[in-house]
Amino acid sequence: MKRSVCIFICHVFIGISVVFSQETSENLLTNSSFENQTKGWNMWGGEIINEGRFGNYSLKVHLDSPRWSGADQTILISEGAATADISGWMKTENVVRGKESWEMARISVEFLDENGAMTGGYPPVTGQAEGTTKWTRYQQSYNIPSGAKKVKVQAVLGNCTGTAYFDDIQISLKGRSGEALQKENLSGPTDEGEWYELMPATSKAGHYADWSSLLDAPAGKHGFIKVQNGKLAFSDGTAARFWGVNLVAGSCFPEREVADSLAMRLSKMGCNLVRLHHMDAPWSVPNIFGNVGNSKQLSKESLNKLDYLIYVLKKKGIYIFLDLLVHRDFTEEDGVVNKLPDLGGKQVAYFDPKVIELQKEYIRQLLSHKNAYTKVLYSEEPAIIASEFINESSVFVHFGGDILTPHYRKELQGQFLSKGNQGKLSVFELDYSTNISPVLKEKEKGNTVASMRFLSSVEKDYYNEMYRLMRSMGVKYLLAGSNFPTPILAYSKDNQGMDLIITNDYWDHPQLWKINNNWNRILYAPVNNTSLLKNPDKGSIAAITKYKWYNKPTIVTEFNACYPNEFTLDALPYISAYGSLQGIDGIIQFDFDATPVGKDRITPFTLSKMPDHLSQWVVAAPIFLRNDVKTAQGIVIDAVNEKMIYELPSYSDFIDKNYHLPYITRVAKSDSAVKGNDPSEYTGFYDKTNKIFTSETKELVLNYQKGILKINSSRVQGVVGKLSEEAFDLPMIKVKMKNKWASVMLVSKDTLPLSVSENFYLIVTTPCKMKGQKFNETRTALEDAGNVPVLAQVADGEVIFKGLKNLKITPLGPDGEKMKQLPLTLSGEDSSLDLKKAKTFVFEIKVKRN
Repeated sequence: MKRSVCIFICHVFIGISVVFSQETSENLLTNSSFENQTKGWNMWGGEIINEGRFGNYSLKVHLDSPRWSGADQTILISEGAATADISGWMKTENVVRGKESWEMARISVEFLDENGAMTGGYPPVTGQAEGTTKWTRYQQSYNIPSGAKKVKVQAVLGNCTGTAYFDDIQISLKGRSGEALQKENLSGPTDEGEWYELMPATSKAGHYADWSSLLDAPAGKHGFIKVQNGKLAFSDGTAARFWGVNLVAGSCFPEREVADSLAMRLSKMGCNLVRLHHMDAPWSVPNIFGNVGNSKQLSKESLNKLDYLIYVLKKKGIYIFLDLLVHRDFTEEDGVVNKLPDLGGKQVAYFDPKVIELQKEYIRQLLSHKNAYTKVLYSEEPAIIASEFINESSVFVHFGGDILTPHYRKELQGQFLSKGNQGKLSVFELDYSTNISPVLKEKEKGNTVASMRFLSSVEKDYYNEMYRLMRSMGVKYLLAGSNFPTPILAYSKDNQGMDLIITNDYWDHPQLWKINNNWNRILYAPVNNTSLLKNPDKGSIAAITKYKWYNKPTIVTEFNACYPNEFTLDALPYISAYGSLQGIDGIIQFDFDATPVGKDRITPFTLSKMPDHLSQWVVAAPIFLRNDVKTAQGIVIDAVNEKMIYELPSYSDFIDKNYHLPYITRVAKSDSAVKGNDPSEYTGFYDKTNKIFTSETKELVLNYQKGILKINSSRVQGVVGKLSEEAFDLPMIKVKMKNKWASVMLVSKDTLPLSVSENFYLIVTTPCKMKGQKFNETRTALEDAGNVPVLAQVADGEVIFKGLKNLKITPLGPDGEKMKQLPLTLSGEDSSLDLKKAKTFVFEIKVKRN
């Protein structure tokens, strides 16, 4: 899982006129003078101190090295607002400006659209200062740009050093006649409708449905995994595709009873792959080393638990993705004298000889170990399909920029010169200002092209060294480099040389960098709170296709749509359907543990605690594993070349400019003469006027203006998204819902088409929340995270089964337990189900056909 640092870059503002105003009106900011500490503010730097221009407190931001640091707050723009007046007090001490003219202490503003993207460009700063200044009031009035729905004010040190203090920051809004406007609040899906307490599962081995038939037990029966014509297959020629979960840290070392129930539960869910992640983390209890203070020896007790877990998963037909270096702490006890800048060897593990040797030592120990239960060496285990060498890492940069300490920067510079290069090795960072994908840029100027090529060679040499080692040990399964989810072309090309491509993607990952990276307060971290279905340009499938290479298999090693986003129930139909359309070889959701659903609160990432995600697995698993949504036959090539790869920004904007294509046909990169379909061939699949994509298979229709995805294949039919404004007519069912955000899916329980099958699952998923949960005014963070019980929204609507009268519909609980059969209303040849009559998400349907 990534721990990102967001960087804000300010450019010259274009397109908004500015008028200075002396008028004042009601301040719409919460806690504008910081008297209530951090309430209302996103803190991504700084602290509240007991000294203020007004009152007792103010915000202090101090930096010894340049970066963006400070606090921000966003409010809704009231209906009819024409201008925004921004003011605030600031004083500075020894602020040294950065490289750009705007990089100093600042009070600044941004206007955002309904999805949180900037609109109208960067406005002029409200106030800025460098050096040492007294308390000064800054004020600016702005015309609100077209399309703006929110305004965000920031109090920051902008990529500079020194100290700044902020106090009494205010926003007021005025209408076209200059009248003062009041603050508005948003409502969302979790504010609406009736709610019921979700019935907690009672078993650690249960699930709503039983999809163990999708698994082909035992794992490894078809031989080792391989790449065949750019796709995954087993050595006997059987095609392979994987739908799985991540087990994280201590969950990789369960007691036997827990391992048995976990294997049973996952098999029922239709999970055929488990990624073993963070086994080496020092904060994991236990970890692979036994938490003994060094990481040179593997714990016999931990290995025994791991052995048993792999054994029981293998019996159920569940394969293993075995991570290697994730979050290991390389210590002095391991022989590492100079402390690494981050856990897991980020950047350093690619080039430091000692750290590389320790990685090899770990690989030798782990893969030469014989499983006490399967009696097979890990290196010879056909149930293991892949390993990655290093998790979420690149030598070029890390999420927050270059993190190398002076010692390791000097070491890398020495290696650069020893290869015959001249001058300074460039220092790179990521530019997040595009609002779509971060791109590489130079932080400290050097021999740029030589630096790019050198760092690429460092990555390739590291990958090849690990590859040779593992192959020399007899490892037959697939090997991957890293899954750093930043589309740097040079990094991506380096990984393309391995057996498969891996990447990660999170929709609406909590913005921990805005709460000073305090993981203990993750429930209160800001989110965008927008839907995948209304943001195709930034959506997960568009992001993932940026990493795909022609004729190379791809596995998404981490995916999730994170709580408390209110629209997460759309994520699994979306990713399974479009993942299948793209021909992706595996998708692994992050993360899973042994907690029965409903027993504990919902958390941002843990699938086993997310009722909406778990219910959607009932439709998503067969969509992906059975290929119920067909893979597109066409393919469009995102052509890249050496110049694009090795010159900044080392990025292809092809998908940014053609974001409709991944929703219509396959897309992949190539730096060779491969020719795909011309993008113009797919013009007819994109209705620009109504903002609708239709897949070339005709099975998927996405209306991203409304936020509605329709699936219509032979074995799956349904609709997800904003369902309250119209009825939806599909071949087998008609759906009418009053819930504003919901999902209704019908899936064949066997391999037969719905038109002839006599066994279905109906999945009706509605939003979930915690009791007492409350959002802030802009619905971008929780004010109160609430607590158990978990609440689910009552499904208010009906499903009409067309031409089917002899139906038995039985609600299923979270353990798969059967409830009282539901009555139907007959009308001619059709049957109608009133969804309010059952308080669950999943229904088993038996059809008696004439």
